Amino acid sequence: MQLKILDSAISLLEEGGEQAIRLRSVAKMVGIAQPSLYHYFEDRESLITAAHARRLKVNLASVIDPFLSAVRACTSRAEFLTVVLGVYKYSKHSGRKAVREIRAELIGASIKRDLLRESVVKEMSDSLAPTIEAVNFAKERGWVRADLDSKAFAIFNLSLISNAIYAEIHDDETMTEQWWNFAEEAISAIVMRD
Repeated sequence: MQLKILDSAISLLEEGGEQAIRLRSVAKMVGIAQPSLYHYFEDRESLITAAHARRLKVNLASVIDPFLSAVRACTSRAEFLTVVLGVYKYSKHSGRKAVREIRAELIGASIKRDLLRESVVKEMSDSLAPTIEAVNFAKERGWVRADLDSKAFAIFNLSLISNAIYAEIHDDETMTEQWWNFAEEAISAIVMRD
């Protein structure tokens, strides 16, 4: 039931922002009495926070899960670099812009809201844990430099891809393509540096 409630809240969030999430509307969507929501969530803010966290988890899994599968199949540094750059090639498709918009919206919303920020940090940490393991896997095989901080690299990678929104907001395809080229060059330099 909790996931059904969250999915309903996410639907409202995506349609009209946080202001569209009303407990009465969510309860009606899932077919329960409004007071029953308090069995799952303390208040409206905790429901909104949980909906944002779930939305972020799904958002991140769409890139991280395929990356992890591909890294496990790597047998060389060149293959590892190809997999990492594959994430960038996948991420730069125009359909992925909406994913970055969600991340930007969420980070912006969390700046002055401690509960939301804590939830975002926890979800990012949980979601990135397997990526950190994958980078450690690559380090153990000598595919990335030994002094590379795996957590910082995972966060840098995520933030670099997410920050493409700064280029995309200009609606200049040539400049955006150049931005992606810079991003790929930066990641290649980090991975290939001895």
